[in-house]
Amino acid sequence: MGVLKYELFIGIWIVLFLGLALYQFGFIRFAHDGPLKKITTGRWIVGLLSLAFVGYMSTGFYKPLSLLSGLAPPVHYSWWGPKSEKHDGPGCPHGLECYHDFDEAVKAAKEKNKPIFVDFTGFGCVNCRKMEETVWVKPEILKHLNEDFIVVSLYVDDQERIFPDDKQNI
Repeated sequence: MGVLKYELFIGIWIVLFLGLALYQFGFIRFAHDGPLKKITTGRWIVGLLSLAFVGYMSTGFYKPLSLLSGLAPPVHYSWWGPKSEKHDGPGCPHGLECYHDFDEAVKAAKEKNKPIFVDFTGFGCVNCRKMEETVWVKPEILKHLNEDFIVVSLYVDDQERIFPDDKQNI
């Protein structure tokens, strides 16, 4: 875990599609390619679409890419994005303070006398990313999550146990 952060994912896709565009326009050639006498309509279309995709992907460094929700790692799973400083884990969406350990969240909820908002999520969950990027971002919802709840994000596709104090074999 932790190899393919958000920025690396975006960078790889930018390099791949930029390479595809350069190949389609004849700037990159391989050993088996003959000389490119003219760029056909199909090559123009693929090259321009590739450049458009590179432009779209480039915006991902400063805002979430809604078309790639679930395919790309979560925006908060990054080197530069906001992280939860008090708790271990992959960070939390939108700078929320959240827990990744259920027992720790229960303890905090009792101390602060707040209900728990359990977020069953996953690193590769398309619906989870869509929810975080379209619903959680709304100011009134984000305000409630920040002020009125103890948020615990349980990554169900993580290799660690979700409930560490639970002695049953999971």
